[in-house]
Order: sequence, then C-alpha cells, then structure tokens
Amino acid sequence: MAAEVVYEIRTPPRDERLAAAARANCGGWVYDIDFEYAPDDTVPPEAIRGAWEVSEFGSLTGRYRPNGRHRPLIESDRVLKPYVHAAARFNPGKWISEIDPRAEHLFPNIPDECILGWWLVGKDGKITKTFRRNSLYTPT
Repeated sequence: MAAEVVYEIRTPPRDERLAAAARANCGGWVYDIDFEYAPDDTVPPEAIRGAWEVSEFGSLTGRYRPNGRHRPLIESDRVLKPYVHAAARFNPGKWISEIDPRAEHLFPNIPDECILGWWLVGKDGKITKTFRRNSLYTPT
C-alpha cells in the first residue's frame, strides 16, 4: 500500500519569482527552496521546504505539500576535522559533506546514512558557520 500524500491548503506568498516559476510549469509543481543555489548546483532534499501545486493555467492552486526531509540551515562554530577544511579549499562557493568519524574508513564510498550534513564553503575557500543536517543520518 502506498503512503498517503499529505497536502495543506495555504495562501500562496506574493512572490514574482514563484509566480514566474508557476507560469513555466503548468500542471506541475514548484519547489519552495530555503537557499539560493546556483543554476548548476544540485539541490538536496533537505533544502526543499515543500512544493506548490500549479494549475494547468500556470497559477498556484493553494495546495502545498510539506517535505518531511527538510532540515533548516543552522549556524555552528563546531571544531571540524582537518579534512573538511582541506576539502573546502578546493570547493569555494559549494557545499561539502562532514562524515561521521566512525565511517571515515569507508571513504570514498560513504553511505548517505553516515553523512552528518553539509557545510557551506565561502567564495574564499573557507568553511562558513552555515550547516545543514542530513535527514538520512542515523547515529548508532
């Protein structure tokens, strides 16, 4: 038996970018994302708050589907392992993962459940304080 899809009825926000995305996706869905990703970046499921249904005419219907995997960004100044800082230098402006120390021996084939989350790297190649938890991480 398939899981029941839960929708909420909401008043769509007045947002021209959202309205333009709806017009471009008639009969589909427009995602509510909590961070401005570059066009070539992959948006992780944890960044998607939910999705708005779009009518066949390109307007938001008011049906909203929350995403249970969404994890808000948090600010943290936790002390990180040297490999995180080393990886940051080669990934300016990107997100890099932090691995559960108990799974480091599995590198480079780290299971999703062993990734703590992702750190935002600044344009200067240094770790920022912005972190997003992984919804699949299962500490044991």
